[in-house]
Amino acid sequence: MHPEPTPTFKTWLHFLRLPNHVLLWISVGLFAEFSFSLNLWLIGLSFSLMLFSANAWNDWLDVDADQKNRPGTNPFQSLRVIRWIPLVLGGFMLISFLLGLWVYPSLAGIQRWGWYIWLGLLPGLWAYSKWWQHGWLWKNFSASLLTSLGVLSLGWMIQGAHFSMTLFWLVWLANFWREIAKDLEDAKGDRLFKKGNITRFLQVWHCQIIFLTTFLIAFFWFGWILKSMTLLQALAFCAPLAFFLVFVFVRQWTWVSRMLKIWMGVGLLVLTQF
Repeated sequence: MHPEPTPTFKTWLHFLRLPNHVLLWISVGLFAEFSFSLNLWLIGLSFSLMLFSANAWNDWLDVDADQKNRPGTNPFQSLRVIRWIPLVLGGFMLISFLLGLWVYPSLAGIQRWGWYIWLGLLPGLWAYSKWWQHGWLWKNFSASLLTSLGVLSLGWMIQGAHFSMTLFWLVWLANFWREIAKDLEDAKGDRLFKKGNITRFLQVWHCQIIFLTTFLIAFFWFGWILKSMTLLQALAFCAPLAFFLVFVFVRQWTWVSRMLKIWMGVGLLVLTQF
């Protein structure tokens, strides 16, 4: 590894993943119908700190491959950052845990099950990086499961039994597709540094078949809820998926990932109305 002397502003902007935090706080607001209490602010802050820690840990694991796949986007390529980042991440994780402990007594029933899931997210991320990251397909499945469990945890802690499990499955599926798309996008760097990548076992056209097959299953799964939507909601919900299919067939994996992020955002806005 040949570290860069100083990360640029663009590097830090990518590192912070601001769109993810915006989506997180929109989720908090929608789940609570924008009726913010002290506990709600603390829950949102604890999740935001955990999200930052998880993204930073992911960048740490991918620092070598990112030099090949996305040069200049990972601050861990700088030794100056490596020296102090473990202390910062440890502090963020500790604050997140303390905020969770503060909130716990106010939770009841299924809300506490959401808290237990939240408590297991970082150990789950560690298990993923230790044992599952170098597999194929299972790696994609488990990474997307961790993300969707985070949404389930947040939904249960705020909404309790009113949380829509359809949203859980939407987030899992969108992230499962995104993980495959990122593998296809990062294939060269991942192979160079012997990272787990689906292209070590499958050809690109195999992955396209996986996309298409799971899309057809999802179409029938989500079809029932389309009947309850207005025409505008249905168009907004389906439009990113149409572009997703186009980009899958033309093999534009970066745009596949972007369309799926948009779909998750639209799905969040639409499904919280039911």
